[in-house]
Amino acid sequence: MDFVSEITLQSYDNGWELLVDICELFHRDKEFYRAALMIEGQNSFRDYFDEMLQPVVAFFVQDSFSNTEEQEFFTTFLVEGFLAAMIRWLSGDSDMTPRKFVGQIRDIIIGVATRLEKDMQQKEE
Repeated sequence: MDFVSEITLQSYDNGWELLVDICELFHRDKEFYRAALMIEGQNSFRDYFDEMLQPVVAFFVQDSFSNTEEQEFFTTFLVEGFLAAMIRWLSGDSDMTPRKFVGQIRDIIIGVATRLEKDMQQKEE
């Protein structure tokens, strides 16, 4: 049984460290996971990983939304974006570490959120 199937959410204070650990696992066996994530369709690893990530991401964003529909939409958006970015990262020739990869995703999300908050404040004035 691998790490992906043994994740314990309670052992993480935030989702970022969990994503770093997942990326470290995938990076160690880069060729296998790159190939596995490229296969799409019923019973594929990609579908399994998507289904596994959905509740993980939902757990970490549960207090960010006032209704379930918004949370589900955002969770799907994040998971799909993360999968696409991960496949690109694993497929590239970059020496980017798992921690740096997740850090860049985090910085982009925080940057966009900060910009959106500023935009909303300006509209209210």
